[in-house]
Amino acid sequence: MKHEYKFNLNDKVDVSGIDNTIGTIIARIGRYDHPAYKVSLSDNESIICYEQNLTLHIETEEEKRQAEEEKRQAEEEKKQTAEKEEVLRKEKMLTDFYAGVETQLKHLKAHSRFLNKRAYEGKLSNAYGREKEIDNLLITMSRRTKSNSILLGRAGCGKTAIVEQLAITLNDKAVKSVESTATLEEVKNMPLIFDLSLSGLLGGTRYRGDFEKRLDDIITEVMESKYNVILFMDEIHTLIGCGSSQDSPMGADQILKPYLARGDVKVIGATTAEEYEKYIKPEKALARRFVPIRVDVLNGKGAEAITEKIVNDYSQYYDITADINVSALCGSNELFTNSCFPDNVIDIIDLTMAKAKVNGKKNINNNDISETIYDMYKILWMSE
Repeated sequence: MKHEYKFNLNDKVDVSGIDNTIGTIIARIGRYDHPAYKVSLSDNESIICYEQNLTLHIETEEEKRQAEEEKRQAEEEKKQTAEKEEVLRKEKMLTDFYAGVETQLKHLKAHSRFLNKRAYEGKLSNAYGREKEIDNLLITMSRRTKSNSILLGRAGCGKTAIVEQLAITLNDKAVKSVESTATLEEVKNMPLIFDLSLSGLLGGTRYRGDFEKRLDDIITEVMESKYNVILFMDEIHTLIGCGSSQDSPMGADQILKPYLARGDVKVIGATTAEEYEKYIKPEKALARRFVPIRVDVLNGKGAEAITEKIVNDYSQYYDITADINVSALCGSNELFTNSCFPDNVIDIIDLTMAKAKVNGKKNINNNDISETIYDMYKILWMSE
């Protein structure tokens, strides 16, 4: 459409910006972003004026700089908005992916916790200092055969926490992959860990065959799934004979054996060395399907470094500062006999901060830790 001139040649106009001097339009200039005219102020002087609200206006250097700054800010705001929208879009991709996995694995969802998703939601705690064990788990899971592993260690040494840290590690990789590629291609091939509850499988089974059907449904789901599903079974020694009876001697271990042997189902187990020797090892056909991974109790400087991080995590959670002798606390952990490090130390820190929170305190010190230790173990603990 041809532009209709609001100002015509030879029009007499008032020019704002130079004390409303009267000039004459001698030409329209077409190379500017908005209508502009060449105006003669005298026989020897002419200026370029811009149309603005049906008047002609000279754009001063300050106005030009301000307009450029406003344009730059608008472009920056537009860029920031686009970046935020892209971040939200990528976050939604991973959220929808995890939700889609649970939708497709409905039987598994009913009797387990999806650890990758819980890691994404920030609902899992870090297991510090267990990089070696996590690497061993990843290597075992990647094997073509004998891809099942079993964590062996004392009660409270952090076996379950290692698996949860593995889920955190896998989720972190998934987040980075989506951020860099904006696709789910790599994420779809990553291991997805489900914490399967054997007691939950048994709960509510009233008739013969109920338990077997639940377990078969889960196994079928895992085998037919397009995802790399890993089942985590805590206290895996309870698998032996689980669900068996006089009428149905086929327990969970007997049902799972052939699938473990063929690699149709991958499992990470956790138990103590004593329970492994008593229950798993005598079942030679089952035991040889698993790669044992020893989980030693941490001590020394490594334990102190881990305790520092644990204190920091709980301080952030409770919004309480802590001034405690970490070295003395770690050095005394063998006295706390209900479990071993780090579980016993975590209990003491958690309970101390919880009491402080309830009592309105904003910090804890060695005296508070000492009181908690006495309440729990009737031991007089000295921080020095």
